[in-house]
Amino acid sequence: MMFEYEIAGKKYYQNPLVLGQLKQLARLLKDISFTGEAISAADVLELIGDKLPEALAIVLISEGCRLSEKNIKEIAQELEESLDLETAAKIIEDFFCCNPISSFWKRIQNAIQGQSKEA
Repeated sequence: MMFEYEIAGKKYYQNPLVLGQLKQLARLLKDISFTGEAISAADVLELIGDKLPEALAIVLISEGCRLSEKNIKEIAQELEESLDLETAAKIIEDFFCCNPISSFWKRIQNAIQGQSKEA
C-alpha cells in the first residue's frame, strides 16, 4: 500500500514503515504517551505538537530519494513552511492505514504470552 502527496511542487510517498523509520520515530516520540484506545488524526496532531514536521519528514519519502539519503531536518523545515493542515491530517490518517499499529501490538503480545507459557 502506497500513498502519494504533492507538497510545494514536490512528490512525496508514504509506504508501510521500515525498521529504520520505526527507530527514528521511536526516538523522536519517546516522551509521548499513546493510550491503547483508537485515536484520530486530530488526537495525533495534539499529542505530537511541535514534533509533527519532523515526524512527517520521517514517514514521508520524497520522489527519487533513498531513506538513507534523507535529510530529515531539511524536509521537516520544508514541511513546516508549506504543508497545510488538511494534507497533514490526510497523511496521518493514511499512516494508520499503512501501519496497522494495533494489529502489530496484538501480535507482539500474543508472541510474548506464547513464550511465557512455554517457560
